[in-house]
Amino acid sequence: MPPVRKPIVYSLAILFAEALGLEEFSTRVKIYATDVDEEALAEARAARYSGADLKSMDPAIRKKYFVAEGEEFSFRKDVRKQVIFGRHDLIKDAPISRLNLLVCRNTLMYLNSETQSKILSRFHFALRDDGFLFLGKAEMMLTRANLFLPTKLSYRIFSKSPRVYENDKIDHHRKMYLNDSEKSLDDQMVLWEGALDSINLAAIIIDRQGTLMMANKAVRSMFGIDIRDVGLPLHDL
Repeated sequence: MPPVRKPIVYSLAILFAEALGLEEFSTRVKIYATDVDEEALAEARAARYSGADLKSMDPAIRKKYFVAEGEEFSFRKDVRKQVIFGRHDLIKDAPISRLNLLVCRNTLMYLNSETQSKILSRFHFALRDDGFLFLGKAEMMLTRANLFLPTKLSYRIFSKSPRVYENDKIDHHRKMYLNDSEKSLDDQMVLWEGALDSINLAAIIIDRQGTLMMANKAVRSMFGIDIRDVGLPLHDL
């Protein structure tokens, strides 16, 4: 099915509803649609289309998911209610977490490599361990490629790399605290973590930039933080 012009979110809703059935869709699927532009969000929330917008769509799909209102069409309300709209800045705002699928098409291509790297780190945090990232056709994983593995490269679908934080954690500590000649990183980390875990109170270690370095058992239990979160900015957690 050709994607609906304007917000891609309704195309996704239709695809999930067709794959699962409307009843399963309403109980299993929640779609978070975000944009930094309030006007774009307002237009998306309205969910109204002209006949020209839907011209390339299968007539059966159009009849099933769109209601004619004069010369316009509105998206079916019982499917629309599974979509939550909100303003979100990919660069500044903390990511929505525990996502199964993150769709970000034709956005990264307009950003420099440093900003792309920052956003991809947040995408990695946002996804569940078995989650997927879906990028635009013109976009490649040119930065932070260790965060994701290609699942269907021709369609720009990537899966989350499950072990990246273990390596990132060691590399981060090595750069921050050790000279090249020192080789006791693992022993030191075990000692530091053991000391923190022996404290009854919730305790964390952050660096001057606000990056999470360590978190003891009390913090991990209280806030759901684990080893994969080490190396992320604390305010994102």
